[in-house]
Amino acid sequence: MGRPIGAKNIMRTPKEKEKLVLEYFDSKVGYRKFAESYGIHPSIFCKWIRLYRESGIEGLKSKTDNPVNESLNGWIKEELIIDFDLKQCNNVPELIKEYIHYYNNERPSYALNYKTPIQYKIESEF
Repeated sequence: MGRPIGAKNIMRTPKEKEKLVLEYFDSKVGYRKFAESYGIHPSIFCKWIRLYRESGIEGLKSKTDNPVNESLNGWIKEELIIDFDLKQCNNVPELIKEYIHYYNNERPSYALNYKTPIQYKIESEF
């Protein structure tokens, strides 16, 4: 049984997820019934339980819970859509390879004093 049609995903913070997982650990209810009582798909809740057991609250954090990563991902998406015409692309893996080459070899970076990552690496003797 999934989320009801038209129901919205509720975004929960890692702390909220942890609270629910710990509450489940203290309960005597099965994970399916517990998850559904909070409007969470059981497979998602099962994943939270596994991640929490493996890594604690760190496991419950999104891979983009870092504002720097989120910002970078936004720039990359924008460049792929606007500059690389992602919507008209028939070969996305090839487009991504082209973008990686562009990003590392042609795109100057403000953080690297307007050098490309490759220029910076060479000049810094990494």
